[in-house]
Amino acid sequence: MAALLVGCETALYMTNRLKVYMSFLSSIPQGQSRSNLEEALIKMYACVLRFLAQAFQIYQQSTWKRNFLAFWNPSDVTEFENTCHTLGRKVEVEASNADRTMSEHDRGVLVDVHTKMENALKELEQLHTFQMSLDRIERKMDLARLRTVQEALFDSLDQVHIPCHPDTRQDVLSEIRAWTQDPDGKRIFWLAGMAGTGKSTISVSVCQWLKQQGPNGIVDLGGSFFFKRGEGDRGSAALLIPTIVGELVQKIPGLDAFVARALDTNICSKAVSEQFKKLVFEPLKDLALNTQCPILVVVVDGLDECAKVEDIKTVLTLWESLSQVHTISLRLFVTTRPEVSIRSAFRTIAANRQPDVELHEVPPPNC
Repeated sequence: MAALLVGCETALYMTNRLKVYMSFLSSIPQGQSRSNLEEALIKMYACVLRFLAQAFQIYQQSTWKRNFLAFWNPSDVTEFENTCHTLGRKVEVEASNADRTMSEHDRGVLVDVHTKMENALKELEQLHTFQMSLDRIERKMDLARLRTVQEALFDSLDQVHIPCHPDTRQDVLSEIRAWTQDPDGKRIFWLAGMAGTGKSTISVSVCQWLKQQGPNGIVDLGGSFFFKRGEGDRGSAALLIPTIVGELVQKIPGLDAFVARALDTNICSKAVSEQFKKLVFEPLKDLALNTQCPILVVVVDGLDECAKVEDIKTVLTLWESLSQVHTISLRLFVTTRPEVSIRSAFRTIAANRQPDVELHEVPPPNC
C-alpha cells in the first residue's frame, strides 16, 4: 500500500500543476505554440487519470482483495512517477516556447498572469519538497524499528582489536579481491578453516579493503556480520538479515522505502526465510535503479557459530535465490570451519559458489 500512496501523492502534485498551467493556457492566443502546450497538458492529464482510475478500482474492492491488489508491482509506481516528471518537463518547455512566440503587446498583457503562474509553481514545488522531506523522516522513523546487532559489525569496538601483518595471506586476499571485481563471479565465496587459522582476520581485512573501494569503485562493502557463539544475538542467525539490511539501505538508493513497508509486519521477529523474502529478495526484485550501483559484497564471518545448523543451510539456500534478481549484484563472502555438516550444506549450492579455499591448507600467517 505504501507504493500506492506515494503514487497518489505524485498524482495530486501533478494535478495541481495542471491547474496552474491551464490558467496560463487560457490567456495564450491561438496558434501552434498554444496547440503544442495543449497537447502536452492532455498527455499529462491522461497519465494522471489512468493512474487514479487504477487506484480507485483497487479501493472499491473488498478489504481482503484490496490488500492483495494494493501490493502491485512497485516498479509500476516508479514508472508512473518517471513518466509524470518527463511529461512535466515537456509542459514546461512548451509553456516557455509559447511565452517566447507572443507579441510584445500580448507579452505585456500576460506578464501578470505569467508572474502568478511562476509563483504558484514555486509554491507547489516547495510543498512537494516539504512532503518529500516528511516522507524521508517517516521512513527513517520506520527504519529505526529495524532490529540490528551493532556489535556484530566488522568495525565495532569488539572487532577492531584483531591485528594482522600487512603481508598476511596475500595470496588468499588477492583471490578474494579478484572474485569481488569479476563481473561473472559466483554469488558465494566460501573460505573454510580450522579454529585459529585466521578466518576472522581475513574477514576484517576484506571488509576494510571493500570499504576503501566504495562507494564510487567497482565494488563496495554491502554489510557484515561476525558471529560469536555464546555472545547473545551474535550467536544466533535471528537478526542476521535485519543487521545486513540495515547497512544495505545506506548503499542502495530507494531500498529504504521497500524495507520500511516490510517493517509494518513486525518482520524482525519472524523466521529467517521470511525476513529474507520481505527485507531482501522482494525489495531488490522490485527496485528500479536510476544509477549504476557497484557490486556489493556482504561478509559473514563464523557462520558455523550460529546456534542451529539448519540456519546455515537456510541462509545459503536463500542467498542462492538472488540469482533471480537482476537489479543489483549482491554477493556473499562467508567463513566457517570445515565440518562435515557444513560441507554438506555448501554442496547443495555448488553451482553458485566459487571454488572452495581451505585456509588450513595454506601456509600459516605472519600475524
